[in-house]
Amino acid sequence: MIRSIFLKIILFFSIIIALLVIPLSLFSFRSIEDHMTHILKRDLRKIAVAAIPPSALLSDPGELDREIKILGKKINTRLTVIDTEGFVLADSENDPRLMENHKDRIEIRRALLKGEGFSIRYSDTEKKRMLYTAVPIRTASEEGTARGVIRASLYLEDITALNKELTGHLVGFLSVLILLALLLAFFLSRTLSAPIKAIAGASMAVSRGEFGVKVHLKNNDELKILADNFNYMTHQLSLLFQQARTGEEKIINIIEALDEALFVVDNHRNITLANNSFCNITSCPEPEGKKAEDIIPWPELLAFTDEKHKTKENAVQEISFEEKIWLAAVNHTLSGESIILLHDITPIKRAEKLKRDLVANVSHELRTPLTAIKGFIETLQETARDDQMRYFEIVADHTDRLIHIVRDLS
Repeated sequence: MIRSIFLKIILFFSIIIALLVIPLSLFSFRSIEDHMTHILKRDLRKIAVAAIPPSALLSDPGELDREIKILGKKINTRLTVIDTEGFVLADSENDPRLMENHKDRIEIRRALLKGEGFSIRYSDTEKKRMLYTAVPIRTASEEGTARGVIRASLYLEDITALNKELTGHLVGFLSVLILLALLLAFFLSRTLSAPIKAIAGASMAVSRGEFGVKVHLKNNDELKILADNFNYMTHQLSLLFQQARTGEEKIINIIEALDEALFVVDNHRNITLANNSFCNITSCPEPEGKKAEDIIPWPELLAFTDEKHKTKENAVQEISFEEKIWLAAVNHTLSGESIILLHDITPIKRAEKLKRDLVANVSHELRTPLTAIKGFIETLQETARDDQMRYFEIVADHTDRLIHIVRDLS
């Protein structure tokens, strides 16, 4: 299926945009999520540090739990206080007496070991995924010994909602960007495809023999150079075809003007060209495209043509048909076709016969009187005087010469 250059350019730009936008979008979404998580971790740490309870409250779990619940509601953040053994002392949203030991929680362990801990995991208490940040509770009087851990946490649903909002804005921005890119690709492809379509249409016209077609482009770029070269090429082709037609017409006129019969046979024994003289002797007005054996009724000419066509040998031979004598000459083209020329030599043969008959008759008529003259001279020489002998010898020599000439003619 033929696809236009316009669709190909649009498809190419669409693929490029997709290859750029999809990785960029995935990277952007992940970057936004990581950035949001980092900001929330930092904010939760600040909240946890600010919410560290006084040391006196650690000795009164009931009062500590009430204070933590009040503070958690004010800042809309879940707060949890855990002692160093992992027991929950207070929680802003749950009853600490019902909660599991938190000693194995990763954020608790990291807070006690490294001074702070972060984790994103599923909460067995809340039955939801949460982000946790934990810092140790220290007292200066006890030389910085950790007496417990305070943990601040947020539901990931809140983070996801915020992330979706930001993602929606990013998707809208990317959609506008993609639309603008596609519009730019559309206009660019139209700009490129229009001149190409014009050149393609002109080339189709040239293939139909319309050499006068021209392509005129306003833009000054490589396509303009291509169009100018195309116009120059069509002009040159027009001149070449005109010269070829003129040469072909000259050759056809020369062939038609020949008195000799001329025809051309291809490798399939089809007649591809014949002049009027050949049409006249074969009584076939349109022999082109027909088998030679269907047009030529003379076996001797057919045999001569077939033999020389197979051997590709140039030859000349006398052939008789139609009560005439023809001189047949065959030559071969580089493409394997055979050109046969038939010259009627019947008048020449008749003139030669008349000449032979005349010479034969003349020599026959002269032979008898010359023989008689020779005999009389020989008789006269026997009785001639010495002063007459010289004349008789001259006559005898010339008589012998005439006899030899007549003998050679016969």
